[in-house]
Amino acid sequence: MVGSSYFTVEIPSEWDIKQLEYLPIWDIYEGNNPVGWIQMLPYEVEESISESVDDNAIREYLYNEETLRKMNITLHGNYADKRAMDKIKMSFKFAGGPFN
Repeated sequence: MVGSSYFTVEIPSEWDIKQLEYLPIWDIYEGNNPVGWIQMLPYEVEESISESVDDNAIREYLYNEETLRKMNITLHGNYADKRAMDKIKMSFKFAGGPFN
C-alpha cells in the first residue's frame, strides 16, 4: 500500500511510485522500467484529451463526486493485465489532500 496526500492504493510489491516534482502525476516503475502512471485530472476534462498512449495500455478513470476529483490510472499492457488493474482500481481510495 502506498499513498500521498491525494490517494492511497495497493500495488504489486515489486513496483514503486514516484511523484513528478511539479505535476499531479505519479509514475509507476518496476525497477527502472516504467509500468504506468496515476494522474490527477481536472474534474471537467474529457477523457479523450489524455488518450495519447499505445494500444497495449490499460486505462481506468476514477471519480470522487464529493471532492470533485478525477484520477486516471494507466498501465502498460506488457507489465499488467485487466486482473491487475482491477485489483489496483478496487484498492484505490481518495484522500483529503490539498485543494486548489
